[in-house]
Amino acid sequence: MKRALAIVLAATVFSAAGAYGQTLPDGPITIVIPFSAGGTSDTGMRILVDAVQRRTQKTFVIVNKPGGGGINAAVLVKEARPDGLTLRLADIGPDAILPSLERLPYDPLKDFQPISLLMSWDQFLTVPFASNAMNLSELIALGKSRKGGLTYGSQGIGSGGHLLGLMFQMGSGVALTHVPYKGGAPLSVDLAAGRIDMAFTSYREMKVPLQEKQVRILASAGLRRSSLLPDVPTFAELGVANVELSPWFGLVAPAGTQRQFIDGIQNEFVGAVADTAVVKRLEELGIAASATTPEQFGAHIAREIEKYSAIARANTIDLR
Repeated sequence: MKRALAIVLAATVFSAAGAYGQTLPDGPITIVIPFSAGGTSDTGMRILVDAVQRRTQKTFVIVNKPGGGGINAAVLVKEARPDGLTLRLADIGPDAILPSLERLPYDPLKDFQPISLLMSWDQFLTVPFASNAMNLSELIALGKSRKGGLTYGSQGIGSGGHLLGLMFQMGSGVALTHVPYKGGAPLSVDLAAGRIDMAFTSYREMKVPLQEKQVRILASAGLRRSSLLPDVPTFAELGVANVELSPWFGLVAPAGTQRQFIDGIQNEFVGAVADTAVVKRLEELGIAASATTPEQFGAHIAREIEKYSAIARANTIDLR
């Protein structure tokens, strides 16, 4: 159902976009990703970029700039020339969570021009296979029995995995110590090796470690069970409320970028999302593809900022 909806939406937006004059800027287009190579967002974006390159014969260059919870990448693209040749993979961390919690050297709504929402996925509470916790209840009991509680890793400060850890701490009463990484790839390595007690990860990051019995997945932070892991219950099913979040990702350009370039880039990526072979590749990694107009994506970012601002107002959240 989710796949069919994504394809129908993409086809609808793609058709509408074709009614306007559009063009791609001259020269290679750089996309800055705020995480290290090999993570879920990096892999998903490379699949989409590959499809667009085949459609357009246009050169795209992916630059990984991890660190600062995505702030470094955001500042870099904010200061780039608004010529359509430098884009950023925006995401829930630097574009919704962090702006809700602290002052930043950029404004996600004013300093960037939205292009399209592209991807989202469920997050799963994962522990090393060697952990004594076989289920969520045992993990909570383990954390409460230890002086200092448990350590948990995330994809970076202010990331979805970071906030989910805070949600879990508030919902379960387990003390957690945050260990931020520069993306999902290095996080996955340390989790599988048992250097941290737990983490909220994507299916794609844990697929191989799960098959090789290096990790164990205890719960889903999705609204419903994942079709890829149907035996994994949600936090709500397990009696821990308000631990729910699905990271999202999309493209933005520096403010002031010409609308014809915004529409041209959006049109090509929406076309990629309408490709059933591309959608299937993403689905196999647990990634839900989507497509929106620039206006819809901008409205989505604004709603997300307000959502996490309300959470921040209602709770004392420490981002360290």
